[in-house]
Amino acid sequence: MQCPVECGEGKQTREVVCYGTNTNTDPRRSCLQRDKPDTERSCQSRRTCYGTWFSGPWEKCNATCGSGYQNRDVVCIQNTGSGRFTIVSDYSCTWSDKPENVKPCQSEQACGPQWFMSNWGECSVTCGKGRKSRDIQCLDTYGVPSNRCDIRQKPTEVELCKQSPCTSQTVSDSGCRDRYSKCNLVVRRNLCDHVFYMNVCCSSCSRWKS
Repeated sequence: MQCPVECGEGKQTREVVCYGTNTNTDPRRSCLQRDKPDTERSCQSRRTCYGTWFSGPWEKCNATCGSGYQNRDVVCIQNTGSGRFTIVSDYSCTWSDKPENVKPCQSEQACGPQWFMSNWGECSVTCGKGRKSRDIQCLDTYGVPSNRCDIRQKPTEVELCKQSPCTSQTVSDSGCRDRYSKCNLVVRRNLCDHVFYMNVCCSSCSRWKS
């Protein structure tokens, strides 16, 4: 008897009856229940079940305003017989038939003006400590400059940067020298980040930056 399912695991059943030798009694009473053979057993079809894609529900849009994305679970399942399914490797399903698990979405609420920033520029010095900057703009939904952004949330425009330490060779090659009599005071008060003092106390500030 073949396995009754088209693929995967199933069950085979059979009828088991008791035939008694005593015609004066019920034949069912002539057999012991503990000796009764099994009436069913598991079986495996020769044909392996192919996986089927199963898609879960879409999640909420991940954007609180404007455009965003929605996600959902997409898994490959396989029929193991008897109406049961199990999750298997995606390679058991046809990739070309896989449903999308991400799609764009639009929030019900439009976004107001937001801060946009460019990438950081290069460090202002080739050695030692310097500064780098970036452009910050407040733009509305249509990309038009606006003055309605929250100034308290404005990103930083300038930050410190550090290159490899300056050497005496680097200073002498650039013609860097002090042209101010109180450069030692400039260094002690951490004024070398200002362009003016960096120029008039070039040698002292370069040593400080290293």
